Amino acid sequence: MYALYSAMLALALAAYSPFFFLRRFGRGGYRHDFGQRLGRIEPGLPAEPRCWIHAVSVGEAAAAAPLVRGIRGRWPALGIVVTTVTPTGARIVAGELGRVATHRYFPIDLPGPVRRALGAVRPRFFVGMETELWPNFLRALASRGVPSMIANGRISDRSFKRYRLVRPLVARMLARVTVFAMQSEEDARRIIALGAPAERVVVTGNLKTDLVPAPSSTDWEALLGLGPDDLLWIAGSTHRGEEAAVLDVFERLRPHFPALRLVLAPRHPERAAEVERLIAERGLRPVRRTALGSGGAARGAAVILDTVGELADLYRLAAVVFVGEAWCRRAGTICSSRRSEEARALRPARDELPGQRGPPRIGGSGGGRHGRRRPRAADDPAPPPSGHQARDGRGRLRRGGRSAGRRGSDPGPGGARARGRARPAGS
Repeated sequence: MYALYSAMLALALAAYSPFFFLRRFGRGGYRHDFGQRLGRIEPGLPAEPRCWIHAVSVGEAAAAAPLVRGIRGRWPALGIVVTTVTPTGARIVAGELGRVATHRYFPIDLPGPVRRALGAVRPRFFVGMETELWPNFLRALASRGVPSMIANGRISDRSFKRYRLVRPLVARMLARVTVFAMQSEEDARRIIALGAPAERVVVTGNLKTDLVPAPSSTDWEALLGLGPDDLLWIAGSTHRGEEAAVLDVFERLRPHFPALRLVLAPRHPERAAEVERLIAERGLRPVRRTALGSGGAARGAAVILDTVGELADLYRLAAVVFVGEAWCRRAGTICSSRRSEEARALRPARDELPGQRGPPRIGGSGGGRHGRRRPRAADDPAPPPSGHQARDGRGRLRRGGRSAGRRGSDPGPGGARARGRARPAGS
């Protein structure tokens, strides 16, 4: 089984490599670290004894942060190595855990890279966030007698159906894992149904829902030039195609909501220049987060969040949030898994913000901080609002009244209807 898997993986990597080099090296972030994916990760590792924590990308790295800090507090002498697959995940580790852990890229799941990486790290134990199941890696851990754990484990509907097709093979792989800490009873039931020994499965809840963002030293209201009557719309974790749709809707909303402000946070900050062009093409003024200074430079501009690790804190200021990567399409397929879509949606949901996933939609009235009320989340595509009882004579949203939490009846772009939205007067 393992020889066949390795051969198929090697062929897939060979076929994918031209696309990988053109896309990833052009974007940056992988250029200097490709050797680590081949298992060459030894220089600069912390002193032994060491443990190994693996988190694929941004969400998993953020969820792993309290776990890593807890391990450091419990065993101060234990060196901690945290691996990721993506550069954005690496930045989260460097920013939040740089003082307590050492980052490396996870090796490709082939015998050679896995053997080299494990030989360098020599971990006392391994923890994989979510349900990262790499057959060669888990087999190598077991052969070395290294205990392994799946933390914050989850089996999605789609994954469960696929794993069941090859259950005998999956069961052999799961037998090598020491303990499974699953998010829910249903996840526990599924992992057991796939062959995990029941006595090794526990339910611990979802680390992502328990995350509390660390207090920020950034005065976002001042940095963004937000006034007490402004409504901040944040489009987070967006991909190519989504920023253009959000900007189109923003242009249609501005005549009705002059106080509406926009922050675009592309999933890959390296695309900031591309997003700048999209903003400028619509006659708007773009400004990057890294270029913001004091004095309200962001006032009247569409802000591009070209940093990693600040979006979760910024969500707290939003009146409404769009969670991206849920409906853009690449090569004819949905560009994200349901797991990654829901993980991103948890961040604004944690702050009880009105959120949108799927086709661009605006919903709710009010807001979050500095005097804005938080409306309920939208379930339907939303138009530029029209109707009654939204603004007073100064252009501010009115509080209370029929606009709060009611379903609108006026069609907007594409004939959609809106839910729970304040409506501008006089339309």
